[in-house]
Amino acid sequence: MSISLVLILAQLLTYVSVSRFQGQEDMPEYRALSERLKGRVRKVYSITTILADGGKETEDVSYDPQGYKVLLVRRPYKSQNEIQKEVYTYDGNHRLIRKEDTLGPDRYVSYQAKYDVRGRLAEDVKFEPEYDDLRRSVYLYNAEGMREKLCEYNFSEKNPFMCLTYIYDSKGRVEKIDHIGEENKVFLKEDYKYDASNRVSVRTDFSCSERGCHFAGDEIFSYDGDGQIVYWRKHSSDGSLVWEKTRKQLLGKAGWLETTIDSRPNSFVKIFGSFNSLGDLVLSTEVDKDGTLTRKEKYSYSYDNHNNWVLQKQFICSVNNASEKKEVCKESVSTSRRIVYYE
Repeated sequence: MSISLVLILAQLLTYVSVSRFQGQEDMPEYRALSERLKGRVRKVYSITTILADGGKETEDVSYDPQGYKVLLVRRPYKSQNEIQKEVYTYDGNHRLIRKEDTLGPDRYVSYQAKYDVRGRLAEDVKFEPEYDDLRRSVYLYNAEGMREKLCEYNFSEKNPFMCLTYIYDSKGRVEKIDHIGEENKVFLKEDYKYDASNRVSVRTDFSCSERGCHFAGDEIFSYDGDGQIVYWRKHSSDGSLVWEKTRKQLLGKAGWLETTIDSRPNSFVKIFGSFNSLGDLVLSTEVDKDGTLTRKEKYSYSYDNHNNWVLQKQFICSVNNASEKKEVCKESVSTSRRIVYYE
């Protein structure tokens, strides 16, 4: 498992456990802050060069003065003549109301969102003409302003093909989610339990049919003092382990150690990552169940006056090579970016 995948999984876990049930999470926020950029960024020009074969990918991103992404133009790796574009449109309250994706010469996808008088997401529509696919999602809220129901429609049909209903506990936390399909029948139930800090500690799924509902798997979470997930365990419908992850913050928050076990025979890996004082990854290593180093990556950076990196180099280092008396690290990817700021 690559270090980037581990970071994505950690971010996804935090997203699911913390914000899954908030009204706005269905339409993503596109802010410079989400990319950990410092300062009032107006535009980012970046070029990633993969030295193995000389290929490159370019990406230009523009932001408005409030830090919201408004335009992304990408020329994909191995296809520099093909332009992919994402255009974001917001209302006066900086809520995303339209996103248009041009993914190539023959593929276009658009998203539109509408909000109610209280600023809550009321409806969104996705249209993909290549597949003649247009889907609409409608959101309903209870008297307390919490989401009560989400229904999804094929646009040409009056009846939804699926609805989710939300049940809350006395503290306003989602306790149950029922998935309702055709003929208004529940086919899946989700149950949630929380820790003392109101974070999801257990999620349990039940598969339902006319014969009733039965256990379909669960996920168990634990967190550190900063609210980051440090333990994540998943079981299948028969109770067997799917995978188990533990994550430990190292002293001074200069790095972390993650251990992963899954249902594959002898599957075990420890991943260590360390960061510099600006929070950028500088070293990642993977170790198998026997303690053998299986992968090692190093990163170096050059920074601008805002402490945003403008050059990142990734190096893959040799491991377990007895013929090499010293470590040999070869540059694999070089990413440069030019950042323009609002004054």
